[in-house]
Amino acid sequence: MAVTKIACADDLAALAKETLDHVWTDKRFSDLIGAILMANHVADWHFQVDLKRKFEKAEKQAMNDAYPEWETIRQLANGTKHCKLISAVQPKQEDLQWEHDDFWGSPGHVGGDGIDWFVDHDGKQRSAAVLIRTFLEKFDNSSARPT
Repeated sequence: MAVTKIACADDLAALAKETLDHVWTDKRFSDLIGAILMANHVADWHFQVDLKRKFEKAEKQAMNDAYPEWETIRQLANGTKHCKLISAVQPKQEDLQWEHDDFWGSPGHVGGDGIDWFVDHDGKQRSAAVLIRTFLEKFDNSSARPT
């Protein structure tokens, strides 16, 4: 069901998933960037709206502890939001290779073009789309969310 309003973190996460699905079908960089920005802000919505708490250093650490992918997503989002020509983490378009850790889950398999955007995460080249999908799937399991 399409998201028509954002009232909580789950709504934003669902919208991020909806946008991310287009990366597999349409291969547009704009969809990837949109999914990155929304996935990053799921944390703000979770703490500020759902839990009615401030989103400060301890809460960010709780997100990092629960979702290791989130820190890379946060850096990607901040590198887009703030004018940084060279940020610590940037997605790079590459042809899909066997050596990529996300070879089988990559959107590069769809359409036969082998194209995906990769980012360094914990010393490995990971598909940015797979990293976001992993975070959103973990967040969907509400029992694992920071409180």
